[in-house]
Amino acid sequence: MADHHLNADQIAFLSALESCESKGKGRELTYGEISDLVDGNLPEAIRNALLQTLSQSKDNRLELARAILEGSRTTNSLPANLRTSSYALPVESAIIGRTREISEIRSLLNNEERYVNLVGSSGIGKSRLARAVARKGERKYSGVYYFSGQACQSVRDLRSAIALALGSPLLDDGCPVPVTLRALFIIDGAIRKPELAAFCEQLIGGTLHLSIICTSRVSIGAGRTYTVKPLDCDSSPGDESESVSLLMSIARQARQRAFGLGAEQLAVVARRVGGIPLALSLAAGCLASQSFADFESGFSRAARSAFVVSDRSTTEIPLKQILMHSFSSLSQHERNVLRCVSVLEGEFSLDEAVIVGAPVKTSPEDIEHLAGLGFIEQSEPGHKLFRIHDAILEFLTRSERSIDEMLIQSEAQLAHFGLFATRAQELGALMTQGKWDTGVGAIFSNTPNFRKATKYASNHDEPEQIAKLADGLARTYLEAGFLNDFEALTRIASISARKSRNMGLLARMLGLQGALASRRSQAQECERLWQERLEIGKITGDVFTACDALTDLAWHAFEQSELDQSLLYLSEAEVLAKKAMVPELVATAQVIRARISYAMGQTELATLHLQTCEETIKGCSNRDLLMFVYQALTSAYEEVSNVAMAQRSCLKLLSEAAAGHRAILIGWALRRLAPMFEQSGQLALAGQGLVAAEKVHGEYDTKHRDLATLALSNFESRFGQELAVELADAKLASWPTLVQTILDKAFRQQSRNTT
Repeated sequence: MADHHLNADQIAFLSALESCESKGKGRELTYGEISDLVDGNLPEAIRNALLQTLSQSKDNRLELARAILEGSRTTNSLPANLRTSSYALPVESAIIGRTREISEIRSLLNNEERYVNLVGSSGIGKSRLARAVARKGERKYSGVYYFSGQACQSVRDLRSAIALALGSPLLDDGCPVPVTLRALFIIDGAIRKPELAAFCEQLIGGTLHLSIICTSRVSIGAGRTYTVKPLDCDSSPGDESESVSLLMSIARQARQRAFGLGAEQLAVVARRVGGIPLALSLAAGCLASQSFADFESGFSRAARSAFVVSDRSTTEIPLKQILMHSFSSLSQHERNVLRCVSVLEGEFSLDEAVIVGAPVKTSPEDIEHLAGLGFIEQSEPGHKLFRIHDAILEFLTRSERSIDEMLIQSEAQLAHFGLFATRAQELGALMTQGKWDTGVGAIFSNTPNFRKATKYASNHDEPEQIAKLADGLARTYLEAGFLNDFEALTRIASISARKSRNMGLLARMLGLQGALASRRSQAQECERLWQERLEIGKITGDVFTACDALTDLAWHAFEQSELDQSLLYLSEAEVLAKKAMVPELVATAQVIRARISYAMGQTELATLHLQTCEETIKGCSNRDLLMFVYQALTSAYEEVSNVAMAQRSCLKLLSEAAAGHRAILIGWALRRLAPMFEQSGQLALAGQGLVAAEKVHGEYDTKHRDLATLALSNFESRFGQELAVELADAKLASWPTLVQTILDKAFRQQSRNTT
């Protein structure tokens, strides 16, 4: 141990490991035994030193300890904003009743039951119960993650939501959860699908400490089923039942006069609505505007409505009865506002509610009032976020609408489409700036509304809004792997573009559709799409589109071993670019020609093309296009083993990308530069570059974060002790500062070498 300069804490830790082993007479340590030792949240410096020691140990029984430490580092390095992200538990008031249920579910989880399925009818309070259980047991887990609505409708969406929450690559087809993660997942509102149950079982089977609480109306077919029943309606003398307590609490919060009713009347109301929490909330709202006698009369009339009588499920009748009565008690304006807001999916803000409610002049006060009446839930009281309960949405969908209500809801749908088309355009701009993590997270959380907007677009001719939606989302859908959404959106956008003669939009969609066909190895379809894009570029005089299509076709032809055709495409691209006097596109064609020549074994010709490209670059001024030329040059020079020129091109890319704040390209350049710096003995620069790459991807880009983290981890395993001070300083600095330091030192070194 002394050879590794361990301090007292580190020695104590390893001594504890050895003690556990000796007591076990040579047996392998269990995960729990080692995990208990690590649970003291070891400082990063201690953890790194222990990993260094364990990596040099020949004792195979310490392999598990190394996995635990690595897993602990992974867990502790999760994004700091997770606790306040859209996957954190919603803020809400304390739950009324359910003391016994909370205790029983916690007991199940504490007795190594890691997958509990809460089952019950609509409005019974499954979601609030699951969240209450999570709050009681938060200290047991390193994190509690809440997935609801959109995330629970398919395995693909749930996997993407988990990946976003944990900062894993979206395109990972395996389990996106680290094996050592100690967390609780709440999957709220899952629908019964065999593949969803199988995925949850995969998560449990592939991890050691992950627990899942799943809520659904019927069991999804896996895990321990726990049936959630209505609140108790009976009470002991002098005490309030759980139902009456909840009724009173809701009334007090909304300052309703219901809490002025006598205990006997409140007990009657609680029994009428069957102790269903949602029904109690609506009952409290009714009693705010009518007398007890009127409530009784209206509730009885509602029981005779066709909407209620048609329901064969007796467990749902009290809820349907109160829904019918409550809705009929609203004013026409309140009904119209509710119809408008019901077009929003999931949680929504006051601003969004006002926008979609514009047809009936909806105000924030209207939303607050409907929340007080129980029709709208306040999901985050301090942040003004709202949602409409699924049971109320179902009621609004199935209940009869007047012609005026149908027209108003239609106008609200149009306002919804316009709102989310604009939102998509804004998020597309965010992605262009390189803010991948922020953008993808916002896109996924809004996916239900974007899907609704896409569906609306398929049935209505709104070319301007469709263009906003497609340009904002299509590329991100493709890159993030949301391929069903991508295909639906690009198909609609292409149809709209042809009808409206928007050739620019059509060309962009064809380019993206061709990229997907290429990814799927659909060679003929890919060539057809890109050929059409090329023709559009030529017809409209859009040189950039034509040249971009030609270079895509050239590389596609090369991959199909059609070498002569590939070179013909490149020659045509160069002619067009020279004619339009766009040297950046000429340079792009030349560097691709070089890469093709090298792949064909013509190294000297490849070098000649690269030299020609370097001459062409001297006349370039479009910094955006130049970045991609430098990126291609870096790869080309690496292929011909010219490390010096590869480093030079990559530094220019880094410089231009930093000036334009292009985060993805910055991270790419830093990772490519690190081995070049290491090869030339500039270890400090290599380490600083990898730290900066992890920082920039940690802030913006989910897809490449793991690559950057892995590269840094490998570097630290080799040079961590030698560069301990430099790496520690780098981790305290911001990534823009590190990038500027790297550029200054590297260009200065290049200048000295040239001299």
